[in-house]
Amino acid sequence: MPKSAFLGFRINPELKKQLESIAEKEERSISQICEVLLRGGVAAYKSDGSKYLQRFLAQKAGPQVRVTGREHPKSIQS
Repeated sequence: MPKSAFLGFRINPELKKQLESIAEKEERSISQICEVLLRGGVAAYKSDGSKYLQRFLAQKAGPQVRVTGREHPKSIQS
């Protein structure tokens, strides 16, 4: 089993700049920063459930993430 799994996705260029800035400030790689932030998000989701995710999806402003070439909608109807 590999040490880590590869996950590739597209992000807004401004978000990438912000991640690069954080990585430089923390003296870590962008990959390490993304993993830490994703782990924090997953932990918060496990704690708060879909309420955590809905707070972000309900925001009008902010960069969108594109995964596998398809843009995620800003809100999801349940």
